[in-house]
Amino acid sequence: MTSPNPGRNHARGLMLFLIMSIATLLAGCGGAGTDTTNTDNTNTLPATQEKGDVMISLTDAEGDFLEYRVAVTALTLTHNSGAVLSVMPQSTDVDFAQYVDTSELLSITQVPRGRYDSASITLDFSNAQIIVQDDAGNPVEAEAVDENGAALGEITVNLSFRDGERFVISRGTLSHIALDFDLNASNSIEFTETAALVTVSPVLTADTLHNHSKPTRLRGLINEVDVDNQKIALSVRPFHQRLVNFGEADVYTDNNTIYEIDGEPVSTELGLSTLAELPENSAMIALGKWQAQSRRYVASEIYAGSSVPWDSEDFIKGTVVARDGNQITLRGAVLEQHNGQVTLNDELTLTINADAKISREQSRVSLEAVSVGSRILASGSAISDELFEVSDGFVRIRSSVLTGEIVTADPLVLDLQMINARRLELFDFSGTGSNPENDADPSAYEIDTQTLSTAAFNSGDMIKVIGYSADYASAPADFIANTLVDVSDLDAFLVIDYGTLGGDNALNIDADGILVDPMNAARKHHVVRAATALELQTQTQLLAQAGGIFTITEGGVINIYRNYSEFMASLNNRLQAGARVRKVQGIGQYRDSSHQMDARHIRVVISD
Repeated sequence: MTSPNPGRNHARGLMLFLIMSIATLLAGCGGAGTDTTNTDNTNTLPATQEKGDVMISLTDAEGDFLEYRVAVTALTLTHNSGAVLSVMPQSTDVDFAQYVDTSELLSITQVPRGRYDSASITLDFSNAQIIVQDDAGNPVEAEAVDENGAALGEITVNLSFRDGERFVISRGTLSHIALDFDLNASNSIEFTETAALVTVSPVLTADTLHNHSKPTRLRGLINEVDVDNQKIALSVRPFHQRLVNFGEADVYTDNNTIYEIDGEPVSTELGLSTLAELPENSAMIALGKWQAQSRRYVASEIYAGSSVPWDSEDFIKGTVVARDGNQITLRGAVLEQHNGQVTLNDELTLTINADAKISREQSRVSLEAVSVGSRILASGSAISDELFEVSDGFVRIRSSVLTGEIVTADPLVLDLQMINARRLELFDFSGTGSNPENDADPSAYEIDTQTLSTAAFNSGDMIKVIGYSADYASAPADFIANTLVDVSDLDAFLVIDYGTLGGDNALNIDADGILVDPMNAARKHHVVRAATALELQTQTQLLAQAGGIFTITEGGVINIYRNYSEFMASLNNRLQAGARVRKVQGIGQYRDSSHQMDARHIRVVISD
């Protein structure tokens, strides 16, 4: 039996459509890193040709996937000479479901100067671990298949940079290309009574303007700390790699960088000097952004020593769904053991002892700060697959994300829909109130907005709230807000699927954008925003936005355009030559009243 809900047939995202972003930074001045491998035996480049650094990062976004672990086995750039250059030193497993709103640096290598005409990425699904959540929030293991229903092995996705979009590496110039693997557009989920099928049709785009860049995480071992120049030399160990060096990166800090070292918050003034006192090759994680003007990676947050999963402690992260004394129930629990093994234990019991160091926003707090809805990271010991204990380790409380419908705007009360992308059926709010009568009610969830204004919101509006659960046994209020976001301001994902045979009169193209007719769609025809699917019943216009990305997929090749006029001309020519439209997808802000989307990404799939 398949799910009747149209929103269940794809991965839904709250924030961003980019699920894997391979942010490739190339500098024409050379530098340290792993040598590029030429995988083409026919076309080679001179050994003396000047090279530039390449930095590669991965990311994803929120959705119905609890785990999406596949092997990234290859990433290549094709030089205009025909030489195919590998820019990833080693295959690595990546769980894209664990990367929301951030990228992660994968490797640093070098490529020769010149023009690059295409790129490719290879994903191996042979041993993929894919788990989705059903309508009740429970985990369901899924099998990945292709569009014909056959089990997946390796998939290589090829991108062609069109004439005006070829990627050029020049001496002394920092270049940056982001290759984005879109889980929303790439996967279709179908539930049966006992399992799930995920049909995979990979969607990859390339971005050189980075109008929607995200923070990037760097992991590795500290080589050197230069206090005077506010710089840390890091040997990159991406994701859960422990042994292989994926290159060398310089991490810069500034007066706004925050630090946590060995489980303790450290002031900005003492952060670098404290880092310098750590033993050689201590582990570190940085979160920050690339600064194009200075050509530097500047960290906003740094965690080091025992604050980082490495070789002395086990780590657990997840969302608190229930609490009884110091016994905490987590869902979406990801366990990283001291030996580097990582597993998803969707439900786990965490015991927090009296000597645990608990922090929130760089300040020490009591155990009461850990409440239902809290999102935490903790260090300690994995007793079993279902039990974890924090003795004298740390518990770091991270901000949580709520989505819901406004009951009243002032004071702000919500009818909750999700907490940290998990469904409310999983949560037990017993004990959250100052007495049982005051326990949090998800249908009337009270938000302390502090100094935030709610004047722009009305009853019935959908809203996203970022902040922290109120202390356990203290409600009301139930939640302390730091940020309020109107859901209508968030990106929506639109898909109209006409099937393998294509649609008749599926779209009209003009200088402003594409007008699509969903009524001839053989399969899906809806728009999704904040995990809610709206079925499209009338013609919808995708208005092409300046600086957007526009792609045409034909014959297994994704053709990428940054100029909408060139995209429009190419698509018209292909359709006039007899191609049929199989699928239209868009990303951007959607206006229900006018049935229009301000699309910063338009993708059209046509028949061969």
